[in-house]
Amino acid sequence: MLVGTSAPIFGHSVDASFYNSMHIPIAIIIGLLNGLSLLIKWKTTKGHDLLKKSLFSVSASLILTVLIILFGGISDILVMILILTTTFALVVNLEITIKIIRGNRKVLGAYVAHIGIALFLLGVISSSIYGRENDIDLIKNEPKTVLGYQMMFTGYHSIENQSKYAFNIKLSRNDKEYEVNPVMYISDFNNGLMREPAILSMATKDIYVSPLGYDDGSTNKTEGQQISLTMGSSADFAGAKVTYNSFIAPDMSVMQSGGDFQMGAKLDIEKDGKTYNVEALMKKEGRNVKFVPVELKEANIRIQLQKIDPSTQKADITFSEINSTNAPIVPKEVLTISASTKPFINLVWTGILVMVFGFAISVTRRLKESFT
Repeated sequence: MLVGTSAPIFGHSVDASFYNSMHIPIAIIIGLLNGLSLLIKWKTTKGHDLLKKSLFSVSASLILTVLIILFGGISDILVMILILTTTFALVVNLEITIKIIRGNRKVLGAYVAHIGIALFLLGVISSSIYGRENDIDLIKNEPKTVLGYQMMFTGYHSIENQSKYAFNIKLSRNDKEYEVNPVMYISDFNNGLMREPAILSMATKDIYVSPLGYDDGSTNKTEGQQISLTMGSSADFAGAKVTYNSFIAPDMSVMQSGGDFQMGAKLDIEKDGKTYNVEALMKKEGRNVKFVPVELKEANIRIQLQKIDPSTQKADITFSEINSTNAPIVPKEVLTISASTKPFINLVWTGILVMVFGFAISVTRRLKESFT
């Protein structure tokens, strides 16, 4: 543990999984020492005295731990031990704090701060164990059930001088309605897409709604047969031979600067002894990306690029017959979100406030002593 956590000081890198696996044991030690250190007096506490002093705290923390484990369906042994040591620290500090309030309140600050630490750890445990997360596509004005709530995307509006866009999402449950407005915008710094989650704070949990992507419905997708093609490859569709001839490369300097560009695939369509040359294009205009459909009436084929990777030049293209029953799908606005819940996250903030309050009590006491 010591070697791993100290490795970066000496210029050695450590995989992130090491820290993920070590944070629970470290928290267990902190919780245990937090509680035990308050029950032991320097050079005077004997074993049977320690057992007598800790009997109530151990019993109360065991009961609380069992209730949390049963209520939460927890099966991880390390998490169980962490809950036990954290509740032990909380009970010990509460017990001593109550005694101090009845007697000498001058030394109250440290114990209040320790209660804050225990509450903070319980909040972290609760939000990580009971938290849930789902990624989902919300079609405009079509409600969907997410994490026990009915969510509906109703549109968007510009904010901050039209530099950002806030998306309107209605949440409802048990006849209660809420609205959150996650934000997306293009950063002026790196011209990248930035996302700002919306947070709905409730008594026992917070709900986070983070936008992942938005399709404004301007892309008219077509029903038909989707074919993946690489440079020089061919495929057959409705009696025609389709060959991916060359890649239409974008202007990389324009692309990197965020300007308008287009890229796509040049195709050769051979049917009934004739060859046709078509371009399946993707165009970026402003903030919108459009896939331009092409109708080759002479061959009775509709062509539309769906996806193209500039690094591999692989293209996904949909082919359909013009006079068939296949028709363009009615475009719909779709907002893709990540919705997550953080139960008992208020314990984290409460713990921080209690820690600060305890620290303030101690500082006030020391300042008074320094002037007397």
